[in-house]
Amino acid sequence: MARVSVLLCSQDSRLRGALPEAEITREGVEILERGAHDVVVIDSASDVPTVETLRSTVGARRREIFVVFVSDHVTTGDGEQAWRESVDLVVHSDDLARLKALIETGRVEKQRLYGRFQTLVNERGDG
Repeated sequence: MARVSVLLCSQDSRLRGALPEAEITREGVEILERGAHDVVVIDSASDVPTVETLRSTVGARRREIFVVFVSDHVTTGDGEQAWRESVDLVVHSDDLARLKALIETGRVEKQRLYGRFQTLVNERGDG
């Protein structure tokens, strides 16, 4: 993954193996509030306050973070499931070998979409 700061809110050894460069935490609220990460990866066993902090983050700060939810109960890339989870990307646990590539592709797509939005906000002077 190209120079991206990743926060992994999980103790799952499979996820840690898929993202060895990630900062690992069980309870990431304080780290999230510092705003130092581009990507945050959570799983179904993640700390509830961390998940709620991510879900309640709004506006420009939320658009800056690419949030990934990993679970055995989602279909990789399903936009409706991602929307329900309030994340940018859902990944099934069986797809961890492709996790870095999925994140890179997803971040590029998000930047394409929100880049246009941010341009309009800046032009209006709202940003």
